[in-house]
Amino acid sequence: MTISAEEFAKRLRADEIDAEGRANPYTKTLKIRGTRRGSPRSGSNTYNYIDVANPYYVSPEQARANAVADAEKANAAFKASQEEIFKAQQADIAKQLKIVQEEKSAVSKLSQEYSDMLIKEAEAKRQAQEEARIALRTDRANLARAGQRGSLQIQPAGSTPRTTAGTQQFRRRAKQFGGGTTGTPYTGLSSISSGMVNV
Repeated sequence: MTISAEEFAKRLRADEIDAEGRANPYTKTLKIRGTRRGSPRSGSNTYNYIDVANPYYVSPEQARANAVADAEKANAAFKASQEEIFKAQQADIAKQLKIVQEEKSAVSKLSQEYSDMLIKEAEAKRQAQEEARIALRTDRANLARAGQRGSLQIQPAGSTPRTTAGTQQFRRRAKQFGGGTTGTPYTGLSSISSGMVNV
């Protein structure tokens, strides 16, 4: 099987072609050292160079397309990372807001409980004061009635009272109802004659 010098050079310099092609993707043709020129006896170290197509060649159009695609990928990745950061920030804000609302609710509850306690204490104090006033009035009334009972003395008729109380001032007179010396009983208004005035 006969192969060309270029094919022989490609096989012989495969690693070199691969390295050169990767390092220079925008170079379409690579110059690869081929066979040596001259006689080994003459000490000549000159070689023939052959042009080999770069297997990693990228055209300018493809390079621009690749650059655009890479930029779009980078932009998409950046956008995704920003969205993740935004979501994390929103979640943190929501968490902090929930904590603040819970603390505010707890403070409001404590404030309401304290207000209710003050109202109950004020009502209990007012009721105690009212009960104390009623008890004081009752005690004063009881003391006043007890003093009146101590000064009230009922004496029989004909005795000399130590006070103005008693039944002495209500004694009947002897002549009040026709008694005494006349002996004529009292007949009332029926005994008054016409034209007479009872004085």
